[in-house]
Amino acid sequence: MKNQTTYCLCLTASLYISSCKPKDSTGTAHKPSPQNQAKIYPLTSNNDKVPSVSIRSILKVIPVKAFEFTSDGITHEELKMLTHKLESPNWKVILGGENHLSIEAKQPSAQISMHSYSIGANAVVVCHTINERASSMETWLYDSASRTVSKKQFLPVVSINDFYAKSDKVAEPQKYISNVTTSIDKNGTLTYDLSTWMEPALINKKKVNIIAATWDGEKFKKKVSPVPSEER
Repeated sequence: MKNQTTYCLCLTASLYISSCKPKDSTGTAHKPSPQNQAKIYPLTSNNDKVPSVSIRSILKVIPVKAFEFTSDGITHEELKMLTHKLESPNWKVILGGENHLSIEAKQPSAQISMHSYSIGANAVVVCHTINERASSMETWLYDSASRTVSKKQFLPVVSINDFYAKSDKVAEPQKYISNVTTSIDKNGTLTYDLSTWMEPALINKKKVNIIAATWDGEKFKKKVSPVPSEER
């Protein structure tokens, strides 16, 4: 798709804010040393008709519900602090790029990874939350015209039976929805896996398929591939 702008809901502005630049004895502003700042970069637009979105303006409209799967959540005040300082009383930006961002809670243990994907002039963002041992994933839509964020389902449907050969498929796959887990890599590819923990009926079933999903500009496209023979 030509001339599209990727809008990152949680990372679209430079970390370096001119008004906050330290100065030397001559009054000349200089940048802090690389080891003292997170590796996060600005997001720019190749389409002059679509303005770039600043992280500060986006953080003002992100619902705090995006953090609801963590133990303590986050407040509006903390989101504002993350905009300016990349750190709040309980949250800190630990990694970032042009279209992804990772935020970690100081305590209790929690991390949220956010990846954005362009969809026309708007953006879809995937939020992957790891809270203690629990993992969850949801998607949000950013509307560039109204500058609002709303929850909308974009994740593909993956059934436990997608992993099995015909002879091993279960009769009631809906009972095992929580056994299908999802992760996201640094390139934004969704990877699905199967947990058989506390499920004796699944122990002897053999997983024969690998499932992943990639963004095609409009939706996540699910891909089912056979497990390499040497790994079976």
